[in-house]
Amino acid sequence: MLDHQYQLPSNHFLKITLNSYQVMKSFIQLEKNSCEAGGILVGRVLDESNNFIIDDVSSPMPTDHRRRKHFYRHPNGHQDFFDKKWRESKNTCFYLGEWHTHPEPSPNPSHIDFQTWRRLLKFPTQNISVLFFIILGTSQMKIWQGTNNNGAIRIELVAASKIDA
Repeated sequence: MLDHQYQLPSNHFLKITLNSYQVMKSFIQLEKNSCEAGGILVGRVLDESNNFIIDDVSSPMPTDHRRRKHFYRHPNGHQDFFDKKWRESKNTCFYLGEWHTHPEPSPNPSHIDFQTWRRLLKFPTQNISVLFFIILGTSQMKIWQGTNNNGAIRIELVAASKIDA
């Protein structure tokens, strides 16, 4: 199995490493009592191409709120995860967005998802002009790209793919 790569509307690419994909996939809600799970996306922007690579994702933390149809990522734990990756990368990694699961085959963002994404886009971090939001359903993964262009927030679906068996 290989890394997952998606072409973005800008003609750049988003690559998700196999390890990151496997971590997210391990939380897919296949059981009737499985709770939503999620975390942050950590990666790089390649200088020569402006392509994005998601190298790492955090897993749910004990302080997160998890229910069948609800996930709230508490900063505790996820910030420590990012800080560790920042040190390991010698300050070259970036926060690239969020991921979580939904208990439906083809995931669609809820009103709360859109509100959360808009809030995150209002506060740009580390000079990154785009954030990614990944939702894994039970059979499909979808990726949205969010941008904030001088206060004009735009969120668009950029990729959808079947989840590997």
